[in-house]
Formats: sequence, structure tokens, C-alpha cells
Amino acid sequence: MKCYLHIGTEKTGTTLLQEWLYDNEDALAENGIKLSRVLSVPNNRSLVAYHQDYIDDWLRPRGIQNVEQKKEFYEKNNLIENFRNEVAESEKTHKIFIITSEHFHSRLISHKNILELKSFLYSVFDSVEVICYFREQASMRQSLYSTALKSAFITAFENFKADIDTNDYYFNFNQIAIKWSEVFGKENCHFKVFDKASFIDGDIRKDFITMIDPELSLNVLNYDTNIANSSLSYVQAELFRAINKYLPYYDKVTGRVNESNVELKNIIESSDLLKIGSLGSNINLEIFNRFKGSNRNLSNSFFDGQDLFEEPKDVNDNNFKMSLKEVSELLSDFLGLLIKSFGDKVLLPSDIKKISEIVNKNTLELLPEEKVFLENIVNKYQSLDKN
Repeated sequence: MKCYLHIGTEKTGTTLLQEWLYDNEDALAENGIKLSRVLSVPNNRSLVAYHQDYIDDWLRPRGIQNVEQKKEFYEKNNLIENFRNEVAESEKTHKIFIITSEHFHSRLISHKNILELKSFLYSVFDSVEVICYFREQASMRQSLYSTALKSAFITAFENFKADIDTNDYYFNFNQIAIKWSEVFGKENCHFKVFDKASFIDGDIRKDFITMIDPELSLNVLNYDTNIANSSLSYVQAELFRAINKYLPYYDKVTGRVNESNVELKNIIESSDLLKIGSLGSNINLEIFNRFKGSNRNLSNSFFDGQDLFEEPKDVNDNNFKMSLKEVSELLSDFLGLLIKSFGDKVLLPSDIKKISEIVNKNTLELLPEEKVFLENIVNKYQSLDKN
């Protein structure tokens, strides 16, 4: 059975591609293409984490703080053996197996890690081919910044990875291509430029699946999957920074993701009225030139010397101007949006008073944990009121 290993890179439409693959899981299976239900879905990142040396943001929320706990986690869940069994069963009725995670690109950075992955894959598959898309570095940096803001980041864009160069493996596509091709063989690696103009109908999904099975009719697949994962506008980015500053992404007490932070960001990201200004940079061309030599080496070694990326333009919308009337209308509309979204979820002072009375008098015969929960609500709102 042949395995196609999609390793990214990050910021090349991977979320859309993964969601779309699993949305079409049945149709793909009918055409001999298998997706894993043992590995994490739709991003098969659990296989990445198994082969990486350090603990990251995928492992920590699962209570894993060190290598020993990671080993216990995988043994307890029997993931590797279950995956072997899944592949063995699948090859009876399928010809192709797809594994996809952009975190192969960002997490497996040593020759040792990649070699261990290869050894494992070849213990369950007859052959393995690697697929990887590359996106121009300045554009990749911009998209990465939007993603950082969607979590906990608060730094301004001009200070975000402004000094990246070829020493940064994450952005050095030539080094990435060399490392993966040395392990899996150049003949087994499909390196492509992330360029919508070169895709079938401008769609990376069609480009990807055609690479895997040229005989597959694209008409048997559904393309309704639509993931809102685009870069933020300048105004949206600034609002995200403010939210992360005043309503931190991680709760200081529990360490868990603050749902209010996420919900407010979702409202802002989905609002057309806040799509104002471009999240541009005045160092795009400078970054492009830093990677000119390594990108040329990448092209000569893996792309027959063709030009890979268009030269980016420097863009700076910091001086975008609006009239006072336009600003007031924007704020008015934005306030209306917030009231509409949160108006029925806000606790009034009278609500807090009632909750406080219930806690103090214990009129509902609360369980200890219920009482603590309500006490936390009262204390939180009282502290906010004092501020």
C-alpha cells in the first residue's frame, strides 16, 4: 500500500485541505483512498507528536509535560499499534493512504526525527511519497502573524519575526527540501509552489488530489468545504492585539483557553465592517531578498531552475485616513454588533447580587464545587467593578 505524506508547509491552505479531505472521506474511500481514523483528525498531528523530541502546544493540553508522560499517553491509548492494524485492514480494500499534517514541517526538524518517521512508515507501508508546498517567505510571515494573534500574541506586526533569514529553518525551504529528500529520496518527494494561479481552477484541493491519483474524477468530490482562515485586516489585527492584552487568551487561574477571548475574536473576524486596511509590511522586499539565494538553490535543485516566487511589494496602511464621521459610524456599528452578540450574556449588578445571596445563604443547598463556582463568578465581577 502506498502512503502519501503531506507535510505542509504551514500557511499553505492546510486547514482547508484537511477539512475537505475528511468531508469527502466516503467518496475517497470508494475510489481506493484511505484517511486515518486512528490518528488525530483532520490534522494527523498525533503522529507528528509521537516522533518529536519536545513537548509542545498539542501535548500540554493532554496533560503531557515530559517525555515519560508522552510515552505513557501513547502506550495507554495504544495509538501506534491501532494505526498498524488500521493500515493492515485498509490495504485489503484501498490502494492509497493519506497522512496529512503541516506540523511535520515545523516540528520534525532534525535528521534523526525524520529518519525515525521514515523507519516507522516503511514498517507499515510498501512505499511513501512526500508532498510539500512552499509559500513566499514574506507572505508566509504575514499569514503566520494572523495565526499568532488568533491565540495569545500581542506584539505589533512590524516587530513580528522581522529579522528572519536563512538561519531560521522554518522559513528556509531549501534546507527543508534537502533534509526530507535525503531521508525519503528525491524521487519520492513532490515539492510545489503555493500559487493559486498554477492550481486547477485555482484550487489547492484539486491540485493535491490530482497529484495523488491522476485518474480520479474531480466531479465525484464535494467542494462546499469553506474554512475562514484568511489573514486579518489592519483594524482586525489591532483589535485582536487589544483583546489579547485586556482579555488574555489563556485564563490565569486554570491555564485553559479563555472562551470569551475566542468568541469576541470570532465576531470581529466575521465582521465585514472591520475589514479595513491591509496588514502589510514595509520590509516585504527586504525579506524576499534575504532568501533570494536559498530560494535560487531550491529552484536549481528541485524545480529545474524556474522562478518560484513573485517579488512582493512593501505595503504600509498605518497612515490610512478616515473622516471623523466615518470613524463615529464605524464605532457605532461595531458597538451595535457587540451588543447584539453579547447583550443577552452580560450579568447585571442585580444578577450578581442575587448570586451572592444564594451563595451566602446557601438557599439551594449547593454542593461544595457548585458554591465555589458561584463564588468565583461573584469575586470576578466585583474585582472588575473595582477596576
